[in-house]
Amino acid sequence: MADTVTQLQDQVNHMAMLMFNSIGTLQRDALPAERLNPTNALSDSIPPQIEIPNQNIKKGVTKEQIEEMTKQLVESSKVIDMLAEQLPDAEGTPAEQLKRIEELQEEHEKISKELNKELEKAKEKLDEVNAEFEQLADAELLLGTDGVGEGGGSGAKEKKKSIK
Repeated sequence: MADTVTQLQDQVNHMAMLMFNSIGTLQRDALPAERLNPTNALSDSIPPQIEIPNQNIKKGVTKEQIEEMTKQLVESSKVIDMLAEQLPDAEGTPAEQLKRIEELQEEHEKISKELNKELEKAKEKLDEVNAEFEQLADAELLLGTDGVGEGGGSGAKEKKKSIK
């Protein structure tokens, strides 16, 4: 199972998806709010669904749909709170935390330098191996052209035949 921070990030992403879907559903499906006549203010009541004739489709959002979307968001929020409570508290004062960060950065720089030195050594070794390989390949090609072997090469095939 993933660590707490990863679970927390996944849950935040899940809650964001729920928010986007809920808002999108309301924008797409909800009917316009009704105005109250005397004050011209908007009504808090949910407009009833309307049925589109000859299509057997209802337009609008029901109170149950809104409650379900709200329930999912609240549950997701509770999971986020629970996961956040599982995170360890910060150790020490902010000044001590900054000092620890500086120590870790220094350690990182030291290790990076060591790794770069080792990388340079490895590159040098690779260059040496490549140079030796190139010399061996050149020597092998030269042996093939001085008449020892047929059609290039070291003549190893002929040597095997003569041994049999």
